[in-house]
Amino acid sequence: MIAASFNFLAMLSILVPTYNFDIRDLVKALHNQCKKAGIDFEILCHDDGSTDDSTSINKSVSQLENVVWVENKVNRGRAAIRNQMANQVKFPYLLFLDCDSKIVRDEYIEAYIEQIPTSAVLVGGRVYLEEKPSLPELHLHWLYGRRREQGKHIGFHSNNFLISKASFHQTNFDESIKDYGHEDTLFGFELERQGIPVEYLDNPTLHLGLEDAPIFLQKQEAAINNLINLEVYQPGIRTRLRSTAKFLSALGLNGILVKVFRSKRDFLRKKLFGPHPSLFILDLYKIGYYLSARLPK
Repeated sequence: MIAASFNFLAMLSILVPTYNFDIRDLVKALHNQCKKAGIDFEILCHDDGSTDDSTSINKSVSQLENVVWVENKVNRGRAAIRNQMANQVKFPYLLFLDCDSKIVRDEYIEAYIEQIPTSAVLVGGRVYLEEKPSLPELHLHWLYGRRREQGKHIGFHSNNFLISKASFHQTNFDESIKDYGHEDTLFGFELERQGIPVEYLDNPTLHLGLEDAPIFLQKQEAAINNLINLEVYQPGIRTRLRSTAKFLSALGLNGILVKVFRSKRDFLRKKLFGPHPSLFILDLYKIGYYLSARLPK
């Protein structure tokens, strides 16, 4: 157990924005670890207009000490729900967790508490199961997660991070982003502009919410549309996709790639939806979609 000598800054607000997912096991695990650590804490669970029956079971978490359950009848979006929660916290440090996370380390909370006080934003990261899912339609998301979303190279991601309340309110999430994608990118960009350091802490959660390939690809497209809109009023924003597009443009290949993408789009989708998806094909699809969306048809 963490020593009781921790100063008053070791008081933690845990924020779990929730949408169409059973959070009971996650909240219980967090609650148990906070009690074990002997800290002052609160766990805020705000449902963002779920469309399934998860609210009927999730509201039971409010029976736990220091857990607050709030239901929003209308979906506000990933950015707005996080800002709403941050405006209602009591304590000086905020730990954000996606609802489709699983705590896999017994000392998860203690690992964060040991870093308090800190001026940095700590990104704990995520991991995916080592074993490939039995359902072929989940292979694309699983492969992408294993290869692209694990480890300290990932940069800022909002699925599992600690930030001081003061730093959060210097930035906030941009609520103009209503659809899925790149609210993380913009928040990380704003942290950089404000001079707030982002550090990787090897303290991952397990990602549970694998989506089938059509939905996963649809969200990738939505994220690219968001990125294109962001570039209009945030011209300095940097992404891997945008850097690739600039490189290809310098080689004079953009027009050719757009023609190939438009003629082979259905073929690429079939390859991605099969049992043996390729991240190379996904990259081709994404750069083709990005370039095509930015050019007149």
